[in-house]
Amino acid sequence: MKSKLAIISFILSVIPLITIGIIFGINLLDTSIDFGDTGGLVILIWFLIVPVFALISLSLSIIAIIFIRRNNLEGKKYAITGIVISSIVVLFLIFIFSSSGWTF
Repeated sequence: MKSKLAIISFILSVIPLITIGIIFGINLLDTSIDFGDTGGLVILIWFLIVPVFALISLSLSIIAIIFIRRNNLEGKKYAITGIVISSIVVLFLIFIFSSSGWTF
């Protein structure tokens, strides 16, 4: 039996990648779209939601690995993939925020 927690953590780790593709892919497909004020709002929402999904996914993936080892369940690949993808997203966000020149 596969761990449902591992599958959920994998799905949550893929959501930021899908949103990146949707937001930045729209501009590549049709350059005549003018987002105006909504473009800034979409990117703001993206920068608020993606870190939340990435951190939740990273936490759930680590918990899933521990749960899988204790209960001899399947789904370790999903949990490891969730850890890898969400770690990459977190590192990407740290790089973006640290190189943007924001001061708090």
